[in-house]
Amino acid sequence: MSRGDAVVSGPVRDRLLAQAVRLQRQGDAAAAVIACRKVLRGAPGDVDAWQLLAWIEVQRGNIAAGLEAFEKVAAARPRDAAAHTNVGNALLEVQRSEDALRSYDRALALDPVHTRTLYNRGVCLGGLGRHAEALASYERALAVEPRHVDALYGRGNALASLGRHGDAAIAFERALAVDSGRADIWINRGNSLQEICRLDEALACYARARILEPSSPDAAFHEALLRLLAGDYEKGWPLYEARWRTAAAARVRRDLPGSQWRGEKSDLRGKTVLLHAEQGFGDTIQFCRYAPLVAQAGATVILEVQPALQTLMRSLAGVETVIARGGSLPRFDLHCPLLSLPLAFGTTVSTIPSVVPYLRAPADRVAQWQERLHGVSRPRIGVAWAGSGAFENDQRSIALATLTTALPVGPAYVSLQKEVRDSDGAALLARPDIADFRTGLTDFADTAALVELLDLVVTVDTAVAHLAAAMGKPVLLLAAYNPTWRWLLGRGDSPWYPTVRLLRQTAIGDWSAGLSVVREAISAGLPFAQKN
Repeated sequence: MSRGDAVVSGPVRDRLLAQAVRLQRQGDAAAAVIACRKVLRGAPGDVDAWQLLAWIEVQRGNIAAGLEAFEKVAAARPRDAAAHTNVGNALLEVQRSEDALRSYDRALALDPVHTRTLYNRGVCLGGLGRHAEALASYERALAVEPRHVDALYGRGNALASLGRHGDAAIAFERALAVDSGRADIWINRGNSLQEICRLDEALACYARARILEPSSPDAAFHEALLRLLAGDYEKGWPLYEARWRTAAAARVRRDLPGSQWRGEKSDLRGKTVLLHAEQGFGDTIQFCRYAPLVAQAGATVILEVQPALQTLMRSLAGVETVIARGGSLPRFDLHCPLLSLPLAFGTTVSTIPSVVPYLRAPADRVAQWQERLHGVSRPRIGVAWAGSGAFENDQRSIALATLTTALPVGPAYVSLQKEVRDSDGAALLARPDIADFRTGLTDFADTAALVELLDLVVTVDTAVAHLAAAMGKPVLLLAAYNPTWRWLLGRGDSPWYPTVRLLRQTAIGDWSAGLSVVREAISAGLPFAQKN
């Protein structure tokens, strides 16, 4: 053992640990760590030193080192519930959720009524998508401490994730009765109220949150979604720009050279403008309609989209070049994300550019699919029943077994699903009159070519709905009770797409009314989608 590693005990050990505490309070975490390490070099089993080191490392953001130190404490004190909770918290921070859950369960085996552990366990379960179990964990915590505001908040989040938005709104209200100064609770209560279409109350929640945290983007962003849903585009589009300041935008935010075009009236002639996709396929299909307007203003338009859309987008008028996202960009003077174009053009519900078709399938792809459909009788009806599996608590999708109850035998049905969920596999096999071409749909140009050869598309709110509508095909769209904002509320048509007929749920999860219309419409023959 070197001189520097001499055993540290008694007054020297106490002095070093006190020094570490003092240095940490003074903001010198690095020196505090050194003091703890001096103790541990001489006394590797000093649990108090490990404990202090763990907290210092966690507080300075060095979670991995803090986890290692907390694990030392838990190993030395296996009957200490708090030690296992601390390990769980650190594991959760480094996204080892399954391991964190095991630590929380060990802690609760020792102390079944520890509120904070129950709460953290709920957070962990929620992150794993196990929302019913998370709800049970929050409720156990609240049985011990009924006014635990974090557990009340967590309970509301779990209920919302389970689609129980009315109950969630009540849970958030209970949390606000304990602490009315938390903007995050006001926002989430507003979100739940919006889901059950209590828009005025939701708007009041967002207003309160913006008073509490004026610089926070989240309340402004969610208010934007509400106003766009309600058709208040004049206030909605400016607020929608707050999306770029939210945490969720970090994965799509771009650091592009030059300035963003925001609709300034200065002459665009001679300028090259980059328009770029920012969200999902459906968003790109819906808002690429603005590219011809930018070109008509005199600009040379470069359009950057997801690779699966590149070939299809070459049919869009006014676009000089279509680039797949991820490729190198040519020189440009100005840029604008696609979903900022409605703001740039001052779009209101009455001025939506809704001339269709504005997208067309490539002729060679249409010819290829014509051969594949040889012998498939008319009418041909395309069906799409599920959106991306990435969406949690997906209320937009419908089980195929439910949809097929509205598809009378007789017409030729064609699946437009690129992916079929395991839960829908049996229902697809049970309907051999639904042709399944998913292996042939290499990109959206293929899907568009297939759609071109159909007489009608029956779909939920997916990219397929936008594609068929942008091509001018008749579309029967089954819309959720609280749809995404683009479909507005209380109307059977869409100002974005003149060939879409909206069939809305009359209650959350109740597709019966819309399915009845689908069944009657197909039985009555074509065309019929334009009826309102």
